Order: sequence, then C-alpha cells, then structure tokens
Amino acid sequence: TIEDRVYKESRALFLRTRNNTTELYEELAARILNTKRAHPEIPNLTKKIGSVMDNLRYQVNKSFEKTAKQYRVKYGNEISNQNLYTFIDDNVWRNALHLPLLAVNKMAVDDNEVIKKGLKTFVIEMVKQWVLALHEEKDAKGAIKEFDELTLDLPIPTNYNIVARLPVRKLLQYKK
Repeated sequence: TIEDRVYKESRALFLRTRNNTTELYEELAARILNTKRAHPEIPNLTKKIGSVMDNLRYQVNKSFEKTAKQYRVKYGNEISNQNLYTFIDDNVWRNALHLPLLAVNKMAVDDNEVIKKGLKTFVIEMVKQWVLALHEEKDAKGAIKEFDELTLDLPIPTNYNIVARLPVRKLLQYKK
C-alpha cells in the first residue's frame, strides 16, 4: 500500500539524513506514488513523511540518550574512541537505530560493509554527543542533524528501493 511505502521509505530516508527540505519530501512522495511532484496527493504525503521523520528524530534521540546513559555507567564521562568502539558493537548500534531499521532489507544491509560502517559511525558520534551533553546536564537533540555526511550517500535498501535511488544530497542542496 501507499501508506506502507511512506513509512518504510521515510524510515530509510532517516538513515540517510535527519535534515529536510520541501524538495526532498516532495520528490520522495512523487516517487512513492510514481507520479510528478504536481500531483494533488503530494502535499498530504509530504506531511505524512514529515510527521514520520519528526517522530523518528524524537524516538531515536531517546534511544541515543539511553545508550549514552548505559555507556556512562560503564565508562563514566571518559570518552575515548577505544571505549566507544568497544561499547558500540553490532547489537548496540542496531538497537539504537531499531525503529528506522525496521524498514530496511536486513540481508542486503548485513551484506554491505559500507552501510554497516556508516550507520555504526553515526551511532558512535551521536552517543559521544549525548555523553558530553549529559555530563553538562544538557541534551544533544540538535546534534542528530549534524552528522549527515556519515550516512548521506548510503544506498539504504528497502523492498521498494526508492530512497536508495533518491538524490538526497542534491535535494538537500549539499555541495560535494
């Protein structure tokens, strides 16, 4: 169904970028409907995509905060790459990204070292930001939008592969 595609492709998009532009959401909506961006249903789908993305930012940030608290129990506020890479193993990064990973083709991700490395590195950077923020009694919610470079070009596989083929960098108006 269209609804299923919206949820799955929005989750896959979240794994590539936590930022947004109207052009990005409209293009994703058009590709989900297999139509042009002028189609009358595009505004409704764009709102749904935005809502899914907002919810994912909130939920995944809660997951990063929880992971950072677990890290602090083990290592305190000492941040070192060795500690982070030891603590954030395959299970930890997948658990932190559990919700958006529900949309992906798991076998295709498991077979792709570049995707796994990019997502794990993103989780490591976010947990680091949360550990620092918690130490200062703040939060790191805004940092989630700062690490797109680690994931922007990852061809996140889904059953539909719409996001995998989406020119996200261009639609966000990034310059390489």
